[in-house]
Amino acid sequence: MENTEITATKWTELLTSKSDIKTVKSFFESKMKEHYKSFEKNGTTCFILSHDTTMHICAFNEGTESCLVMSYKSSDDDDDGDQYYISDYDTPDEMFKAMLEETKS
Repeated sequence: MENTEITATKWTELLTSKSDIKTVKSFFESKMKEHYKSFEKNGTTCFILSHDTTMHICAFNEGTESCLVMSYKSSDDDDDGDQYYISDYDTPDEMFKAMLEETKS
């Protein structure tokens, strides 16, 4: 299994480098698995938030910044999503807390 821990030093490196966005995505998927049931669909890890809403995490680089997007799909709504820029957070735990709070609302 891939090491998904992100140390403070690694987080600082991620703020200046776009190359490890897959590591960031894996870290946050691993953390979400502690809170939600998950399943694989077409090679993507999806999370069950409620009986009719699922979510998955996308990762990409926008300009010089790395970003994660939580994309939601429910049976009665169009797709929705929230963006999280690595540079907006001092630690990965702070970023995860913001992401987790959003899934609960």
